[in-house]
Amino acid sequence: MICIYKITNTITGDFYIGQTINMHERELAHRREPQPKMREDVEKYGWDAFKFEVIEECSREELNDRENYYITELNPAYNTIKIHNWTHTPETCEKISQAKMGQTHTPESCELMSEKRLGVQLADDHKEILRQKSFGNKSRSKPVMCVETGKVYPNAKIAAADVGLKSASGITGVLRGVIVTAGGYHWRYDNEDENKGSRKRNMPVIDEDTGKIYSTIDEAAQDLGISATTISRIAHGQTISTLHFKFVQEPTYNEIRTVDKRFGSTAHNIPIFCEDTGTEFSSLKEASEILNIPVHSISSMLHGRTKTAQGYTFHYVDGQSHKKTVPRRIRCIETGEEFDNVNDAAAFVNRNPRTVANHLRGYKKSVGGFHLEYIVEEDIETSTSKSEIN
Repeated sequence: MICIYKITNTITGDFYIGQTINMHERELAHRREPQPKMREDVEKYGWDAFKFEVIEECSREELNDRENYYITELNPAYNTIKIHNWTHTPETCEKISQAKMGQTHTPESCELMSEKRLGVQLADDHKEILRQKSFGNKSRSKPVMCVETGKVYPNAKIAAADVGLKSASGITGVLRGVIVTAGGYHWRYDNEDENKGSRKRNMPVIDEDTGKIYSTIDEAAQDLGISATTISRIAHGQTISTLHFKFVQEPTYNEIRTVDKRFGSTAHNIPIFCEDTGTEFSSLKEASEILNIPVHSISSMLHGRTKTAQGYTFHYVDGQSHKKTVPRRIRCIETGEEFDNVNDAAAFVNRNPRTVANHLRGYKKSVGGFHLEYIVEEDIETSTSKSEIN
């Protein structure tokens, strides 16, 4: 029961006004520990001389106002604080502030306060209030928006809880461009342009069958009812389909991710042939699903690390082999210096080889303050012919 209650001393006529959301529990609490001004009369007359009664039921939001009303109107003798939420005047607050300015607790006081707080458990609603307030203090916390519903959330964690996701990793994956949807929705940062970003999936694509141009892959997917992943694979040339999509214009170097992380290594999408079954597969994944062999087993066999993949022998359809990979030469755009491999380039820019490789694939705009690029075969032939002429 949410109410305003009254405790009356039937002998003296003095009374107490209070508020509660559980009258039974509050009465028990009073009997265990009487109010300071009531304690002497309880010891003198006993609890049998006191009468508990509800004087008004109200909502939780009205409790303070109604309690203040009865205290002001009835002026109860047992109440220690006459008005709820009473505050000092601005002048008094300023004087207190000036007096306390520069004061600090002594180590002994800090130790005493720490001991008093040991074992204290905060209420669940209090924890939730503190948790909500903490979101605004995180510099990396950004509001996110659900594209379909238009609803804005303070951060990805709250958005994930609202749509029934166990964690925010799916939504953050969409925000990073690693996956397309999370929880069946598209997501982006609030106040961010829908087409903002440097990934290919945010570039215009054309449906060659209808001639219609879409500003993004996601827009084409929503209009045609096709998975954005399928359209992206077709536009990247990573799958064969009766549908035909392509990018309206190819991006320049380092403006986009040259290989989309979602689709893994391009070597996994090269056609292979199984010598034992006489079947040609469009990719390692297709062979893995049909023959029930792990992709890594087939890849190990193709790279020469194992003789067979669970008893099967494969080779690439076009005859190419990845057993011996010839390192590609690299050039620094700023200095013009050339390197025989990634390790040499990494030593030049003083960075990890993997970081350099990610830059060359288009995942990073620069590395160590430099821009690197692979030297294409035409450049090598031209430089060789010039040296021969000289």
